[in-house]
Amino acid sequence: MTSDSRAFVALVSARLARKGEETAIQDENNEQIFTFGADEGSVAPTAAERSCPVCRDVNGDNYCLRDRQLGAHICLSLYGRLFEGFDHGSASHFNGIIDGPQVTLYDFSASDFFSYQIEG
Repeated sequence: MTSDSRAFVALVSARLARKGEETAIQDENNEQIFTFGADEGSVAPTAAERSCPVCRDVNGDNYCLRDRQLGAHICLSLYGRLFEGFDHGSASHFNGIIDGPQVTLYDFSASDFFSYQIEG
C-alpha cells in the first residue's frame, strides 16, 4: 500500500467506527497530515459476498473503498474498533485497531505497523 492509501484506510476506518466527520489524519511522526475531502475517494457499504476474490466476514460491516489517486479498489471490514481488509492496488492485506483518536494499521506488504492520530 502507498502511504496515502494507508492514511485513507485509517481515516475511513476511524470515521466509520467512531461515526465521526473527521477529514484529516496525521502520521505517527507528525511529519505529514493527510486531508481528505469528498473528491479524494469513495466509501460504499457492500454485501458480505462480493464479485472480487476476497472473502468477506458476514459478522463485520463490509465496505468498498475507492482510492482516487490510484483508482484502486480496497475491501474493508469493521468489527467494532478492529478492522481488516485487502488493497487490490498492491494486492496486500492489512488490519488494524482504532483506540480513540489513535489508529494503528499493519500493512502486510510492508511488514510494518503505521500509527495515525485523528485531527479535529
